[in-house]
Amino acid sequence: MKRAVKGVVVINSKRLVLPCSKQGKGHYLPILEAIVGQMDAMLSHHGKVLIFRQDLHLHAATRDNAVMSGFIHLLRARLDRRGFKRVGFVWCREQDRADAQHYHCAFIVNANVSRHPHRLIELIEELWELYERGTAYTPKRCYEVVRRGDQAAYERQFKRLSYLAKVATKGQRAKGVNDYSASRVKGRR
Repeated sequence: MKRAVKGVVVINSKRLVLPCSKQGKGHYLPILEAIVGQMDAMLSHHGKVLIFRQDLHLHAATRDNAVMSGFIHLLRARLDRRGFKRVGFVWCREQDRADAQHYHCAFIVNANVSRHPHRLIELIEELWELYERGTAYTPKRCYEVVRRGDQAAYERQFKRLSYLAKVATKGQRAKGVNDYSASRVKGRR
């Protein structure tokens, strides 16, 4: 995977500043591109979006990401019933010293339906723990509403979400298993 080490990265004709990465190893460019792609696509459909982070830990390691794929499928169905017809997401698989991997997730939803993630986080925690997958953790300052055209908020969220793309702690997986995945929301023309 291509890496972006430091400084400025250009994605979708936007010049975006990258923060320092963990251990100075840089960021994976395809993950950064997925983050920007989904932020742009969701903002093309909605005047404002709610972007929030959630970390999901497993009790036991798995050789693949089937647990995450199944979880996302279930979550999207539940969100659809709550009025979120379009859901953007990016998740990254990581494992450092722990026995099991964990996932850093970013979700992007229509902020006209919800401007605060409290109930969405409760739903994620309930679904994740209901199936005894593991535990959910909510980072501090986990969310922001980004309005279309608000470059400062957009850049803050890019910087925050770039953490998902850090090179450190990735790669401990079976061959052929992905380190990340993202929704495929298409932008409005």
